[in-house]
Amino acid sequence: MDYRMLYENLVAEAEENGLGGEFVDWGISISKWRADPVAIALYGWLLENEPEGMAAKSERQID
Repeated sequence: MDYRMLYENLVAEAEENGLGGEFVDWGISISKWRADPVAIALYGWLLENEPEGMAAKSERQID
């Protein structure tokens, strides 16, 4: 699965609805991502590839 494309599509959809990337990050963090294999993989990808995004947030902000 292409996680960059998935993430970019989620952000684009959020922006079309008047939201933004922060909404997507927030949604990933609160939607029980630990129980969803795709969300786990996307979260891992974000930590590795978006160091100024999810990786820059405190654990409390993510959980």
